[in-house]
Amino acid sequence: AEVLNQGIGGYRMYRKSLTDDLSFLPDIITVAYGTNDYTFLPHKTDFSSYAASFYERLHELYPETPVLMITPIYRADKDLHLVEHDYSLEDACEILKATAAKYDNIHVLEGLSFYPHPSDFFAADYLHPNDLGDGIYAGAVLSALQKIISL
Repeated sequence: AEVLNQGIGGYRMYRKSLTDDLSFLPDIITVAYGTNDYTFLPHKTDFSSYAASFYERLHELYPETPVLMITPIYRADKDLHLVEHDYSLEDACEILKATAAKYDNIHVLEGLSFYPHPSDFFAADYLHPNDLGDGIYAGAVLSALQKIISL
């Protein structure tokens, strides 16, 4: 597979990062949303609008291209109060899934379902997967991509 990574650290779902100047049409697009990123907007309505704007632009550019949306994975410290906001990690995942449901070409892979939740799958920070956790993540993504390709 040829891969073009347009992920930009800290941009989250930044609509303007999606440009129409690619030299090719991708066969499949993957979008993975990190667990740190859901806390950057304090209100659920703002997060919902931000997500809707990003996926609207993605669909405008690639209406026929299958998109695999990977929602945030489990984080062992998810109950820590990271910032003042009025929604949880689970709420953020539900918002992302509801946004995806508006588009026929977006397929959702639920990151929260990847792992049983003991810390054996995570590095010492309880946030990033360790080698075993990365293997499980990769297997889940591969399986989802195979299903999309066979459609």
